[in-house]
Amino acid sequence: MSNLAEIKTELLSVSNQDVEALGSHLATMKQFVSSQLKEGINNDFAKIEGTPKKSLLKPGAEKLCKLFGFSSRVECIEKIISPEENFAMFTYRCTIIHIKSGAEVAQCEGICNSQEKKYRDKAKYEKGQYVGREPQNAMDLLNTLMKMAQKRAFVGATILATGASDYFTQDEDEIESQKENKNQVVQDDKFKDVTPSGDVSSYVVKVGKHKGRTLEEIGKKDLESYLNWVAKNNDNPSGPLLEALNKGREFLRGA
Repeated sequence: MSNLAEIKTELLSVSNQDVEALGSHLATMKQFVSSQLKEGINNDFAKIEGTPKKSLLKPGAEKLCKLFGFSSRVECIEKIISPEENFAMFTYRCTIIHIKSGAEVAQCEGICNSQEKKYRDKAKYEKGQYVGREPQNAMDLLNTLMKMAQKRAFVGATILATGASDYFTQDEDEIESQKENKNQVVQDDKFKDVTPSGDVSSYVVKVGKHKGRTLEEIGKKDLESYLNWVAKNNDNPSGPLLEALNKGREFLRGA
């Protein structure tokens, strides 16, 4: 019994050195997050509407690991691939390791499967116009599902290892959904349709890399890429951008 009591006392004891080390760690985190990490869906962390915390993304997690001298080991612990059922699932475990000591600091598992809402179906277009949704072939998503499971495991393990939960949560998959939704130009509600005004093929684009060219000169393939750029990089397009977007969509409908 005395040995057990001694063990409990040792486990519960906290020295001034421990307190100072924790304080130093928290101060380093605060300074690093505010001065080195950038906000945005294509950067280190991002805010999801309706959530209290910002979500740590893979680039930000990589920077935090580098700051504290951590490496990572990712291993697949389960995978299900069933073409007959049009289903696939991957489970990965990420272990964060302190490089100098070799100690394993934290672990987290990440799962991704083809029946998640964002992977279950995809947008369907006819002649450049959004006409609804259609089932997605899970076999075409294997690499995407695998990478997402790995990212979920890595980001979660990094948050645990660095004590970053004061600042971030883990919702990288939701951030990815935001990126994808920005690319669905035709169905995006914030871009209003315009009444067809006849032949718009001679409309001259006034902004962007195709400035000075008509829609007909740009062509369908390059125009679709251009419109996606407008939607992805401009949250609230107006003026020449909005005009180009609407004219371009109208042109694609008749293409």
